[in-house]
Amino acid sequence: MSSETLAHRLHSAISEYPSQGAFTASIIASRSAETANFARTITQLCDYFDDLMSGQNFPGWASPGSHYYRAIRCQFSPETRWTSMPKSCAIELLDTGVGYLADDFMYFDSPMESNPATFSNIATHEIRYERDWLELISDAGHGYKFSGSPQPEWDDWFVIPDWQALSIDKPIFISIRSYLNLAYRIIPVKDQRTLLAGWHPGSLVSTDQQGPSRTN
Repeated sequence: MSSETLAHRLHSAISEYPSQGAFTASIIASRSAETANFARTITQLCDYFDDLMSGQNFPGWASPGSHYYRAIRCQFSPETRWTSMPKSCAIELLDTGVGYLADDFMYFDSPMESNPATFSNIATHEIRYERDWLELISDAGHGYKFSGSPQPEWDDWFVIPDWQALSIDKPIFISIRSYLNLAYRIIPVKDQRTLLAGWHPGSLVSTDQQGPSRTN
């Protein structure tokens, strides 16, 4: 198998998560005696990807890549917002070398820039683990009613980070591996719940407080 073929297959497998990846994991879980261990199944799926990624240096898997598509500015409407991203932000999608990587449940109204911008030594605010996400909520969280989501069970109240109150001064980065571990998994928070949703794996997300996007 050529490296180009492997890169295409890896890109395809990751870009089809969660609609296909989570579905596959749920089938695996349903064959076990305890279907409640869904989170463990996702972790096993990530371990499998870790083995697959070994020695491949796949962009964005564990750290920011060097190529990103030019920023897309997004303003999410309260009537149709079901993402945990800031309601107003700029998103730079990861270029994996075989195309951009986007959450397969999130779509864009504007056409995609075809020429990737290149960056080096990117300083980011990274969310690696569940505790990092919960820490943001603990520092500044607020309840939000998701609406218009692709899955009925997600049209509900969740506590998500209040990005404006947090005033993070670097692009927010969630690696592909962290995304696979965290995205679309409902996590209890005291008497509430949180959900990382509509977030593009390996992307750089800048809030309005951070000013305009970087240039080449």
